[in-house]
Amino acid sequence: MRRALPVSFACLLLACSAACRGARDAEPSSAAVTLRVGVADPRRGTAPQAGVAQLSRLLRFAPVVTLGRDGRPRPALAERWEAADDARAWRFHLRPGLTFHDGSPLTSAEVRASWAPATDPSLPGMPPGLRDIAAIETSGPEQVVVRLHRPSALLLESLALLPITTDEARVGAGPFKPVADTRTVADEATTLEAFPGHYHGRPRIDRLEIRSFPAPRSAWSALMRGEIDFLYEVAPEAVEFLRASADVQALSFLRPYVYVVGFNMAHPVLKDVSVRRALNQAVDRAFVIARALGGRGVPAYDHVWPGHWTFDAGLGATPYDPRAAAAALDRAGWTVRRTSAGERFPQRFRLTCLLPASYPQFERVGLIVQKQFADVGVDLALEVVPLAELQRRLAEGRYDAYLFEMAGGPGLSWPYRFWHSPETGEAAFVRSGYSAANAPLDRVRNAMTDDELRDAVRTLRRVFVEDPPALFLCWGETARAVRRTFRVPAGDERDVLSTLPEWEPVAGVGRR
Repeated sequence: MRRALPVSFACLLLACSAACRGARDAEPSSAAVTLRVGVADPRRGTAPQAGVAQLSRLLRFAPVVTLGRDGRPRPALAERWEAADDARAWRFHLRPGLTFHDGSPLTSAEVRASWAPATDPSLPGMPPGLRDIAAIETSGPEQVVVRLHRPSALLLESLALLPITTDEARVGAGPFKPVADTRTVADEATTLEAFPGHYHGRPRIDRLEIRSFPAPRSAWSALMRGEIDFLYEVAPEAVEFLRASADVQALSFLRPYVYVVGFNMAHPVLKDVSVRRALNQAVDRAFVIARALGGRGVPAYDHVWPGHWTFDAGLGATPYDPRAAAAALDRAGWTVRRTSAGERFPQRFRLTCLLPASYPQFERVGLIVQKQFADVGVDLALEVVPLAELQRRLAEGRYDAYLFEMAGGPGLSWPYRFWHSPETGEAAFVRSGYSAANAPLDRVRNAMTDDELRDAVRTLRRVFVEDPPALFLCWGETARAVRRTFRVPAGDERDVLSTLPEWEPVAGVGRR
C-alpha cells in the first residue's frame, strides 16, 4: 500500500525550495563527473530527518509545485495550474511524459495517491492549506483537480510540502536517484546518480557521494584537504576561515528559521501584554546577532519571512530601549523587589526558559538574553533539556518560556501553524494559549487576491508587535562551501543547493 512522506518533511523541501529547478538538458560527458559531499551531523542516528538522509530526500523527491524564496509558487511536476469556482477548485496540469526513477509513469493517479493520505484531517500537524481540501480528483492522465471547502491562499504552499512518490514512498522523481536501485539511505553515507528522465533534463553532475562527519570541524577540514568538494552546511566559526582560502567559495544565505523566545500566556506574569511588549524592548537584537551569531543574521520583530513578497520593510519595529522597558514593567506593577534568600539579584519576577541540549548556538543566544533581561530586573533561568523533552513540554504547555528556532518561510503556513489556536481535534506544536492573531491569520488563509493577502499580512505583523506571543530575535544566516573545481551558477534563491543539477567541473582545474 502506498503511503505519503510525513508532513513533517515539509521544512526539508522548503529549505531546498526546488533543488531541481533551473537545470538544463545535458548529455553525459565521456568522463563521469562526481561531486563528493560532506554533511556535518553530530547527532547522526538520532534524528531521521537530519544529515545525510535529509540531503538525500531533498534531491530524490519532487513536488507538484515549489515555493520560491519570495513565497510565490513555481512550476515543478506541474507546468501550470488555474483556479475556478471562486477559487474553490484548482486544476493542475502535469508535464507530459513524467516518470519515476524506476521508469514507471508519473500520472495524475500517482499524484492523487500521494496527496490523499496527507490530507486526512485526523493527521497531527497538518498544514492549514491541506485542511481546506474537500476532494482530489483526476481528469485524464495529466490533470489533477483539487476541490476546497473554502478559498485558501495557503493551498499551493501546502501542496509544495508533499513530494510525489510511489512504492511505499521510496521511489521519487527528483534530479538524483539512489545508485543501483538502492531503496534505503544509511545515516553515514549514500551515493546518488543523475536521473536522465528528470523534468528539467539530466543533471550535469553524474554522481553524488554523500558522507557524514561527526563534527563540523572534521567536515570543513576534509574540505580543505580536498577529500570532499561540497560542504552542505558550514559552521559559523569556519565561514571567514573558508572565505580566506583561494580553493574554496563560501556562499551564505538567510535561513527561513527565526530565533524565538516564546511565552506561555498561562503564566501569571506573561499573560499581561504590557509585560510581553516590555520584554521585547529589553533585548538588543543587533547585539545578539553580533555576539552570538558572528554578525550573520538580520533582526526579527515578527514571524513573517522577510523575503516574502508581501513583506513591507517600512513597518514599525520594536526599538531597543531598556529604560522604557523598565518603566513599563514598573507601571504594570512589577517593581524591583529586595533580594531574598535564593535570589541572585534584586528582581521583578523570575522566568524559566527551556533550551534544547546539544545546540550550542541557543546557549549563546540564551546567555545574552538572560543578561539583557537582568538589566531591567527580570531573572531568566536557563534550563537545558533534551530536544524530545523540549518538544513534549511545548506541546503540553509545561513551560514559562523557551528559546528555539521556528520555521518561518518562505511561505505563510508556518506562522499560521504556530500561532493560530488549534482547530478541533488538532494537536499543537506549541501550546501557548495565544489567540490574538487568530483573526488576521484567518484573513491570510482566506485571502483571494494579492491585495487582500498583502493587507492581511500587514495587519498580522502589527498584531505580532502590539500583542507579541514571543520575543522574535533574528533570522540567522548559514553558508555552504564549494571547492572552486566546480562552477556554481548564481541562483535567484541565493541557496546554491537550488542550482546543484547545473553545477559542472571547471575546465583545466583539477582536484588535489
